[in-house]
Amino acid sequence: MEEALGKTLAKEVKRRHELKGVEFVKGASVFGLIGDGHVQRIILDSGVIYDADLVVVAIGSLPNTEWLEGSGIDISNGVLVDGGLRALSSDGDVIENVFAVGDVARYVNPLFDQVPRRVEHWNLPTETGKRAGQVLGKHLIGESVAEMLAEPFAPLPSFWSDQYDMHILAFGMTYLADRSELVAGELSGECVLEYFRDDKLVGVCGIGMRPTIQSYRTKFSLA
Repeated sequence: MEEALGKTLAKEVKRRHELKGVEFVKGASVFGLIGDGHVQRIILDSGVIYDADLVVVAIGSLPNTEWLEGSGIDISNGVLVDGGLRALSSDGDVIENVFAVGDVARYVNPLFDQVPRRVEHWNLPTETGKRAGQVLGKHLIGESVAEMLAEPFAPLPSFWSDQYDMHILAFGMTYLADRSELVAGELSGECVLEYFRDDKLVGVCGIGMRPTIQSYRTKFSLA
């Protein structure tokens, strides 16, 4: 949670989980599962055994790009694309008629900096798909895409999570921040935190206070 929420808010969310009886076990790996027809226990690499009737696998994701090896496309981390979601080579040249959208697409978002990134937030498959569709549509009817590509592609990442009575909502790239600041509410209740990198706003996240957090959609500026 710390990467997405920052140390301050992650610590508070952890505290609330622990009040509900959740035990956090860090630095451990799953060695095996025990059960007859369904899981009944889980064994850690430390030898500790926990009773379990449900196991949720949350191990992240890797881009499935092996099938593109040898194509000339830059697949060093997902598929490198330009502001029109057009695939690029390692030299930065556009690969004609190839687009990538969603979690696999790695692109520059000028709201934050000039570093191409893959961002796995729930709203970005829609935003990248929409942009690629607009560019592809221009291609199909023989129109130039130069004017469209002159407009920066700068979608605002967002995510939300409902945990017990907590509604967590965030906009931006909170994980880029070097500091956060509580700007509304109380950390032990409903709250809003701003996230900064070199004094530039890169994210906002909070518990509850949804209208306040949503008002930040217009507060992010191009890098």
